[in-house]
Amino acid sequence: MLAIVILAGGRSKRFGTNKLIYKVEGESMIKRVFKAASEITQNIYLSVKDRAQADILLGVCDGFSGVILDAFKEINGPINGVITSLNTLSCGEVVTIPGDMPFIDSKSLSKFIDTCKSLDANSGSIYWPSGWVDALIQYHKREKAVKHASLYTIRGAMSRSSDILRASKKVYYIPISHLTKNYRTFININTPEDLSKNNTVLSYSMPKIKHVKEDIIENFLLATNMLKNDLPMAAEYYLFEGKKYEEEELYTLAMHAYKDAKICFEKLNKYTRAKDLDMKIAHIKSLLNYHR
Repeated sequence: MLAIVILAGGRSKRFGTNKLIYKVEGESMIKRVFKAASEITQNIYLSVKDRAQADILLGVCDGFSGVILDAFKEINGPINGVITSLNTLSCGEVVTIPGDMPFIDSKSLSKFIDTCKSLDANSGSIYWPSGWVDALIQYHKREKAVKHASLYTIRGAMSRSSDILRASKKVYYIPISHLTKNYRTFININTPEDLSKNNTVLSYSMPKIKHVKEDIIENFLLATNMLKNDLPMAAEYYLFEGKKYEEEELYTLAMHAYKDAKICFEKLNKYTRAKDLDMKIAHIKSLLNYHR
């Protein structure tokens, strides 16, 4: 059985007001996302930081199968919702989508899910031509992914939205051009200006589906397991992970790995190496001149 979890725990700081109840073409963002998901399954869950946020959103969009409250005080951000959902649900497959994606449609989302299934993927996400990986859109075989959910106990504040993807063997990244030609389908709305961006048609080029090799995954797992007892080696393994993702042109994941290495070097008082990584991260950000 498949469940879709709508991640809705953010505070909309850049938008200036609660964006999930903001109306887009006459309907709140959260309701538009819910409608797209409901054409695929009736098992739809709302993932939020606290009960107050849940009550606000349920006031404009009901019909959810349940509400999932972030369970882990040690970590912040969407990864809390992802891990809590994997631990809470009992279904075979879990798909997460962000609540601030009002132009998503059931056809494109269903194609993403079907592609992951056809590949027999344990996990999957999507990527843009720039190498931006939208790590809030995730597909998981729950029993496989939940084994990695405990990584947060080691990574703590280092935990990122991409952690389960980076830990999963047999993970695939699907180019958005395989799923839609509409620029806006998978765009996140972070500011009011994002709503007025052009409805651009994407290139008809067909970049490949990317399958990450297990040695890259092993580097993330080795680095993470060394955080408590061998920080210098953890830093080196994160560096190697970042270089491999850079070679694969999955730049979001490379940036996350380099940020982890930088944190390790800072804890080791190796500020020169940390500063070098600042330059590397800045370069990658320049490459991610994507739809925003």
